[in-house]
This record gives sequence, C-alpha cells and structure tokens, in this order.
Amino acid sequence: ANSLTKTNEKINTAATNNPEVKDTLPTGNVTWKALKKLDGITDEYRMLIMSMVGTTIFPTDSEKSPVILARKEITVQALIGGNVVDADTGLPVGKINLPIWRCSDMDECLTVTESTLETDSFRAMIRTKMNAITDNLATRSAYPNSTAIMQFLNTTDIPVYKLLAVSTSLNNTSMADNLVNRYQELIAAKYAEVYIQRAATDMRAAVAKYSAQAPTSQAAALEKIMPQLEALSQEARQVMATAYTQTVSTYNIAQEVQYMERALN
Repeated sequence: ANSLTKTNEKINTAATNNPEVKDTLPTGNVTWKALKKLDGITDEYRMLIMSMVGTTIFPTDSEKSPVILARKEITVQALIGGNVVDADTGLPVGKINLPIWRCSDMDECLTVTESTLETDSFRAMIRTKMNAITDNLATRSAYPNSTAIMQFLNTTDIPVYKLLAVSTSLNNTSMADNLVNRYQELIAAKYAEVYIQRAATDMRAAVAKYSAQAPTSQAAALEKIMPQLEALSQEARQVMATAYTQTVSTYNIAQEVQYMERALN
C-alpha cells in the first residue's frame, strides 16, 4: 500500500511538472499487452490469466472512459489443477473449466465477452511440455520449435532443462520421470506465479499512470481494482510458498542436479 501511494505521488508530481505526461497515458488492454510479452503459454492461457487478474481497456480517445473488467473468481490453485495422475500415461488428469473474459481478437483484445474455457490445468500443461523435452533428449531428436521451448524454459529461475538433461543423459527417461513427479507441483506453481505477478505489475503501473490524469470519478473506479490485484498477488505468493514447503527450494533443486551430474560422470 505504501509503495503504491509513493508511486502515485511521484506520478502526480511528474504530471504536474511535465504536461507531456498526458500524451503518454496507457492505451489498449493493459493486462493483455503485458501477457503478450510473456512466452511459453498460448492465448488460451493468457485469457485465463487475464481473467484472474482483471484488466482495464483504455480507449485511444482520451475523452472516453476506460472499460474496467474485474477479475473473475478463479483461484491460483484452480489454475494449477489437482494432483490426480492417469495410471496408464502418468500424466496429470486435469481438464479445468473456468469462467473467463474472452477476446474477440487475439492481437490486441480490445473487445471481450463473458465466456468459459475448458483446457488443461497448468500442472498438466507443464508436465506435457517437460515430457516432450525429456523424449527429445532421450532420442537426441531436434525440437519442432526450439525457440518456443527455450522461451518456456527461461521464464523461471528453476533449472528445468538442466534437471531433465542430466536425468536423461543415459538415454533412460525413468529418472527424469521420477524428478518430474517430485517437482511438478513446484514448477507449475512457479510458472503460474511468474505470469500472474508480471501481469499484475503492468496493470498497477498503467492504472496508477492513468489515475494521475483521469477525472476523479474514473480514478476512483480504477482504484477499486487495486485491492483485488493485491489479493491475487498475495494468493499467488502463498501457493508458491506452500509448494516450496512441500518440496524444496530452487537452490536445493540446483544442488541435487549437480550431485546427480557428478555421480553420473
């Protein structure tokens, strides 16, 4: 709260001292623009995360009021999904069906409608990605889209690729499968937190920037979404913390990979 107040004070001062600030007010769908910068997820998951965070669509015409879309009642744990695994495939069972704000176009998402989305849980999505990486490592096959794979891997500080590469160095995927089973909750929670926090950060900045110059009524309406953003950010941090207590820290994962690599060598 204190940091948000200080941010608003600085923006108000800047706007007063520099009228050009008015010309750099945010436009478009703030949360969507933030999520479009993040790699490793599809537009379906972007819509889902936007619905969790909420968004504001700022018109290009500064005389028009922004469209404020409150966050949907979707928990971070619902996004990640349950811990049920298919006995035959070893993959998490987890189709989630959640309410969303659906974009009419996937480029700018300036028009949205209320809808629902059925898709794989974050846990299932990430498990599928890691299994694909493991299979390619074991068979020494080229990735169909290496850029997308690297963007996904570089999203967090968890050494996912190193973990999978070392555990499949003997062309045996069983060790990798065991490690994926152990850390999938943590990895899914970490990816979910990264996407949510980055979207929420951009949302806060844009709303604070607009509020500095917006009419009082519009500024008051925008400020009402700030507590929702803070609550979601805190929830994401709590789920992440719980996942860490159930497994180990990122540092310990890196240490385990190093020990494993030495043993194999």
